[in-house]
Amino acid sequence: MKYFTLLLLSLFLVAGCSKNAGTESNTKFKTSPTFALPVTSVDGTKGEYILIGQKGKVGLQIGSGQKGKGKVEPIFEGKSNKYMWYFWGSEEEMRGELEIKGIHEDGHTGMALHVSNVFNLNEKGAIETYPTMMDFSKSGKWKLDVYIGDKLLGTVVVDVEKAS
Repeated sequence: MKYFTLLLLSLFLVAGCSKNAGTESNTKFKTSPTFALPVTSVDGTKGEYILIGQKGKVGLQIGSGQKGKGKVEPIFEGKSNKYMWYFWGSEEEMRGELEIKGIHEDGHTGMALHVSNVFNLNEKGAIETYPTMMDFSKSGKWKLDVYIGDKLLGTVVVDVEKAS
């Protein structure tokens, strides 16, 4: 009986550890991929914007430069900055209020942007671009869920560095 109790206790312990390990991996955020968006300036110079997000869905501009030489600019905690968002999809998908909800990897919810906007197709092929002022209160990974109306358009995960 003693061995049976010990075996049962060991099984519960292993099952509990396995469940917790799986839960932890589900809460870790993976930084979104970056991609280049080609642009041409008014003088004909070829360049690119560097975006992070879901290509063809939603992207956040985090850098720019000459074509093939775009440079990513770091995002720093506690520093308010202007960020340009790019959205792709049908005009129907783009109808509604834009809302961006931010959650830190530790569960802290420190950011929510609510914007009423009318979306139009622009020259970069995106349905709309929209400038926002954002300030991340903590360093680490932030998951930004982008909603238009009540529908999730996409998610962007960014790395925020400690202020120097």
